Amino acid sequence: MAADGVSDQQRKKMVLMMRQQFEAARMQGVYFPLQRFGSFFVAAEKDDTNTFMMFKTLNELERAVDQLKAKGWAVTASGKKGDKVSAKDAPSGTFVADVIQQLRDSHVSDRVQDEIYQLYLEAMPELSMRKHSIHRKSVPGFDPDAVRAFAYNMHHGSHQLARLRYP
Repeated sequence: MAADGVSDQQRKKMVLMMRQQFEAARMQGVYFPLQRFGSFFVAAEKDDTNTFMMFKTLNELERAVDQLKAKGWAVTASGKKGDKVSAKDAPSGTFVADVIQQLRDSHVSDRVQDEIYQLYLEAMPELSMRKHSIHRKSVPGFDPDAVRAFAYNMHHGSHQLARLRYP
């Protein structure tokens, strides 16, 4: 048993699962990470369209809320992003893998298995690398600076990969 409480067999199983996910994603085509930056957020809707934007300062947020309202958007939520979710609060990866394996063994559809995995990912902390596997929902409001988003994701991705190799 390793110091982090995960056996070598479980670690190998998780690494294999991650490798398979990376390989599957590679086959889907080119991927560009989308990112939202800031601590303050606003969610709004208009004519069955949703948007979610983030800002560095409260002043930027207040200006955006005023602009959205002036353009006829209904603001559904706004405020400061909380860091309430901890990795300890999320279910373990081995638990979710076991549940999905039981679903496979019971011949449950791939769609249901994927929905359970997506729920697991949504329960992860904001900075979890696994959050990047959540299906995009085409909600406008991401930061248009693709180079910044790419650099941010590669920096955090390299840190996570190093943690896998050198725990």
